[in-house]
Amino acid sequence: MNYVNLVAIVGGLFASFSFVHFLVDWLFQSHNEAMCKHNNSKVRAKHCAIYAIGFIPFLLLLGLTGVELFVSVNILFWSHFIIDTYYFTFLWIKYIRNPPMFSKEYFDMNTEMPVSKSVADKRAFVEYISTPVGCILMIVVDQLTHMLMFGPIIYMALN
Repeated sequence: MNYVNLVAIVGGLFASFSFVHFLVDWLFQSHNEAMCKHNNSKVRAKHCAIYAIGFIPFLLLLGLTGVELFVSVNILFWSHFIIDTYYFTFLWIKYIRNPPMFSKEYFDMNTEMPVSKSVADKRAFVEYISTPVGCILMIVVDQLTHMLMFGPIIYMALN
């Protein structure tokens, strides 16, 4: 197979995976799940199970073997479970985007003493994603991170 055909096939698979991703990640997620999944592992697990199961018809259409299907569903579930903690998005915002909120000193409202670095970082993250640009970038980075997980599955589908 020449490179043009390979790129076209990979691009088509990536576009198809992206469509299924948006369908099952956004349309089959309640508002409550979206708001609390990052710090509630049971809610996140339910959401990730629905997400991974939503891919099964497409994975079967690709003709994956039983082992490949098992591996693919696990990649989709576990990567989504980890990514939806927003930890990677937090790291990107803190170290790459580096907004001024992370240089700010935050204080405890009761004692007026400075809060710990981890509490300050959490407050800075929440403050940043509360801005229009911060919210958009958080969503974009989160979605791109999810889409990176399609790579190993596309590789299996091609072999």
